[in-house]
Amino acid sequence: MTGRYGPTAVVVGASDGLGAAFATELAGRGFNLVLVARRSLLLDELPYGCTRPHGVRVRPLTADVSTVDGVAAVLSSTTADEVGLLVCNAALARSHRSSASRRSSSTPCWT
Repeated sequence: MTGRYGPTAVVVGASDGLGAAFATELAGRGFNLVLVARRSLLLDELPYGCTRPHGVRVRPLTADVSTVDGVAAVLSSTTADEVGLLVCNAALARSHRSSASRRSSSTPCWT
């Protein structure tokens, strides 16, 4: 799969549940991983389960992608990677996009 998509996958919402399952599966298929989640405690435990059995590189990143700053953190931390696959498993419970002109960098992207 890495030959088709590239060597690195970014998994957003990777701290538990389906996001963690995606991360484990992608590691098993040889992808290096950037694991993104809001909760650093859960996120810090996941890389060891991915790297030991599969020998891939895993980089955890604590970021809230419902904010402009969180998205910017993901983009800036992956610029040197050849990202071929993005799994966006983060839940947003907001219903419509706010005006970009009224939004500051610390407010949610979705309101």
